[in-house]
This record gives sequence, C-alpha cells and structure tokens, in this order.
Amino acid sequence: MRLPPFGITAGFIGVAAALLVAAALSLADAGAEAGTPALLVAPTGHDYTWTHLAATYDGTTVKLYVNGQEAASRNVTGPLPTSTEPLRIGGDSIFPEWFDGLIDDVRVYDRALAPAEIQGDMVTPVATDSWRAGLVAGYAFDEGVGATVTDSSGNSHDGVVAGAAWTPNGHTGAALSFDGTDDWVTVPDAGALEPTAAMTLEAWVRPTKLGPTWRAVVLKEDSWHLDYGLYASTGTSQPSANVFMDGHVDARGDSLPGNSCPQSDPCLSLDRAYRAARPGDVVEVADGAYGPQRIEPDATKTAPPDVIFEPAPGASPTLGPVVVDGAQHLELRDLRIDGWHAFYGSDLTFRNITSPSLYVTSASHVRIIGGSYGPQTDYDDGQIRAACPSCAVPTDIVVDGARFHDATLSPGSDAHVECLQVGDVDGLTIRNSTFVNCQTHDVFISPWWTGLVRNVLLENNFGGPVRDGYFGFRIAAGDGTCDNVAFRYDSSVSTFLIQCGTVVNGASMVANVGPYVPWACYSNVTFDHNVWDGAACSDTDTNAPSDFVDPANSDLHLKTGAAAIGHGDPAQYPSTDIDGQTRPIAGAPDAGADEVG
Repeated sequence: MRLPPFGITAGFIGVAAALLVAAALSLADAGAEAGTPALLVAPTGHDYTWTHLAATYDGTTVKLYVNGQEAASRNVTGPLPTSTEPLRIGGDSIFPEWFDGLIDDVRVYDRALAPAEIQGDMVTPVATDSWRAGLVAGYAFDEGVGATVTDSSGNSHDGVVAGAAWTPNGHTGAALSFDGTDDWVTVPDAGALEPTAAMTLEAWVRPTKLGPTWRAVVLKEDSWHLDYGLYASTGTSQPSANVFMDGHVDARGDSLPGNSCPQSDPCLSLDRAYRAARPGDVVEVADGAYGPQRIEPDATKTAPPDVIFEPAPGASPTLGPVVVDGAQHLELRDLRIDGWHAFYGSDLTFRNITSPSLYVTSASHVRIIGGSYGPQTDYDDGQIRAACPSCAVPTDIVVDGARFHDATLSPGSDAHVECLQVGDVDGLTIRNSTFVNCQTHDVFISPWWTGLVRNVLLENNFGGPVRDGYFGFRIAAGDGTCDNVAFRYDSSVSTFLIQCGTVVNGASMVANVGPYVPWACYSNVTFDHNVWDGAACSDTDTNAPSDFVDPANSDLHLKTGAAAIGHGDPAQYPSTDIDGQTRPIAGAPDAGADEVG
C-alpha cells in the first residue's frame, strides 16, 4: 500500500449521530455568514509591518531595541574584534544567513546611541541625516536603480548590490528587496567599520519570512565568525543584537510584530491572517497564485465561531498545498488548492474546495462539504486515518456532497488506489457524495492499527464503476471488530461489502441498490430492504436488476419501473435523496440514493 505525497488521515461519524450532525451543520452554516470581510491576503502582501531594529554595544552590555524600545540585553565586557572582511547587508558568507523581505535606512555608528537618539533616527530618514556624531555609514536606499548604494554619511563607504531588487515601497522612499536565498549588499572593509569600544546598528525592516533560519540584516564578517551584527530573527524567529567576545553573544527579543492584514495592506500567508483575525472574521484571498501554506495553532481560536477564508469578490486564487497543522475553528471555502492536509487540527471545514487530494490525519470534527477531489495517479484522492499506531484516531469526520474522481494507476504500478481510503476511525459519515472512475474501490475502509472500525455511516452516495473490478463501497475488517457501522440508501455499480470478524452494536445494510454476491450474506450483518442484483440476503431484500439510467457514466438515478422504487424501509430513511429532493415522494421511500417517487 503506497502512502500519499504529503499526509494521511482517519475518522468519521456514526449512524446514530447522523441526524445530530446534520443539525450541527445547519447551525454552523448559519453562523458562517456572520463574519465581516475585514482582512485580506494577497500574493504581494506582507506578514510583518515595518519595524525599526537597533543593536548597541557600549563595552559592557549588548542591547536590542525594537521600535525604539529596549527589548533585550546581555552583559559582556571587552573590545570588539576587528577584521578586514566586508560589512554585509541582507546576508553573510560565513554561515550563511539570508534576509527575506525589505530593508531601508541602514546606519552604522562607532558609539552606542542612547534610546532617545535611536528614537530620533526612527523619524529621520537617512537621506536627510548625516550629522549625528559617530555616524560611520548610512544608506538611504533611495537610488531606485543600479548596483551601487551610496553612503550618505560622507565617508564614502558605498556598497555593491548583488541580487537584491529595488522597490519604490520603502519605509521612506525606495528600498531594497532581498529574496532570502542569495541577495546582499557588500560594503568593503575600512578602518572606520572596525570599531573596538562601541557600536550601533540600525535599520528599518519589513520581513517576508522569519525563521526557521537566522535572518541577517547588518553584519560585519570575520574569517569564521561575525564581529558584530543585527538579525531580524534567529532560528526561533527572535530578533537579536550580536557581538563576538571569545564566543558569540546575543541579546534576543520577542518575534517582530505581525501585520494585521487590512484591505489596504494585505498579508502574504493564510497563517498570518488566521492569527490576525478574530473568531468569526472573514479573510478574503486576492487573485493570484500562492505557494505552500501552513496554518498552525493560535491560542485565541479555541472556541467558535470559525475564521473563514474565501476568494475576494471576482477573484479565483490558487493555493499551493495547504497543511492545517493543529489549528482550530477554521473554514476554507470556494478555493482551488493543490492538495490539503488536516493534521491534528479540530473543528475544521473545507467547503466547495477544488483539489486533487485531501488527507485527514489524527484530526477531529472535520467537515468536507461539497467540492471536487482528483485526479490522482498512484495515490488515493483522499485518506483518513491516524498518524501512527499510538496517535489519535480521527473522530467526527463528515463528507457531504463531495465528488471524488479519477484515482488511477500508471502503467506497471502496483499501488492500492481508491478514491477514498479510510483507516482507523471512530465517527465517520459519508453522504450525498459521488465517486467516479476509481481504480480499485470507491470507498475502502479498513483498520490500519487498532483493528477497530467504529461509528461509520455511508448514506445517499453514488458509486460509479471501478476500473479493476474490486468493490464499490467496502468495510474490510474480517480479522477485526466493527462497532455501529452501516451502508444505507447507497447506489453502486460495483459490489458492496461489510466484512467484520466481530460486530458490536450492529452492522447493517439498509435499502441499498447494486450488485451483490451470495457468499457475502454474512450472518453478523443485518440486511434490510436492499435491491441486490445477484442475491437476496433477507426476507425484505429483493434480487433484481439495478436499473440505473446510465451506469457506465456513473448516472445512478433510477429508471422508471425500477424494482428499487418504493422498496426502501418505511421505518428508516434519510429525509432527502442525493439531489436534495424530499424523501419519500409518495408511499414508501425508494431504495438507493435516488428518490423517484
């Protein structure tokens, strides 16, 4: 059995809970409309605001300042080392450590500025300020073009731009944009850039990314270490002021402030917008292509209502793979995503998503409403299972009105491919969904590690022909245990099967329509009002043709006069059919997912 490219999953909801879940979904839908579209994400956005950083050393203490306020300090004594290596802006050749984002108004002093002086520099652009005592070098980055940045201090310590791009959207005037990979500005060494008693470094920064690597803003290199430096983030995303005194010494502050994602200044990532949002907010996603996204937990999102992401009016954005890694109370709707993975999250809704794949791994309370999943080659369209033998089993998972299609094998592949594969699970409902052109199964449910399949309901689904002639809808727990599992009012072109070693609290097939084989009339499964083509497993079952309108093309509506019409169980049936039509129309309900009347 072959694992998916990223992520695996588990979990769904039981027969007895189905009506309660439907009511909960109705309430959730009503609440989802309450949010206000106050926030915006865009491919050209920024997750962080412009922030002023400063590092000082006065011979006894290294300090970090963020927006003019002291954020951290470390006691250390001694002269700064000196070297003939260059001063770098936006990266270094020692480690290396590359800044990702915008840098503007850089200053280097040979003394430690007082807080009031740093605050004065914050409101004074470099281009208008070359007079403050001790200024060794200053870079306004207002050139806007070319490969040279001019030293505004008058000391002629000009720098050479390599890779970094000019942008007019600086903190004041223009700025340089660094790609986080290999961009920097190199300032050749000079005696004035080798202070020994004290120093101050300053810069305005607007990062695109912080961490997990160190992000250098300004740094004086030595042969194998820095002499002094200023970082926007360390490996823990903390800004830091740095000196070398018989070893690297740094003072680290809290992570830089994030953007609040207003319409006028959008964020770049879904994770930042999720954190900036209040419960119930709607985040609009602007048009364009986005890279991979990871949404992580936020302590303020542990209760309803959900934060909702949806396209901005008229937009059709496309997102790279989206991993929801432990986040809660989140809804993604009407988006095109290159595969999504719900990993350990809870209270998540994926509504009308177009994606080649979905994976639910050890997550709980997940709603997959509408949407289209596929195509996939040599992998399942979707998996739901636990992350590991000792990991949480997915719980309370609902798939409602989704379409799974084209999970197929490449020539010569021996993968076991389904449209939807489910492992260990406690609470799963699959309803009103359609499965088309699946390789080996439409839905295959089998315990991976626990040996238990619990609280599973398949209801009102269409299962089209499978390519390799396996089963359509199947629970395979022959050596394990089934607890409260049911196929009810489903229609399939391929054979049904519930196979359980032990049954607790019932295993049943009620009012389904499709092919069946006599050997699968197991005594520990209850059969009631099914229309089987090939068998009758109880007195209420009927052995008759399925009479679907166009089974080869997965149209499993019933023909006029089909044996399934009026053959459903009058004591139990869903209130609507797969098309949302009221059930029953007249007399007893029809068997299968389609209600003709």
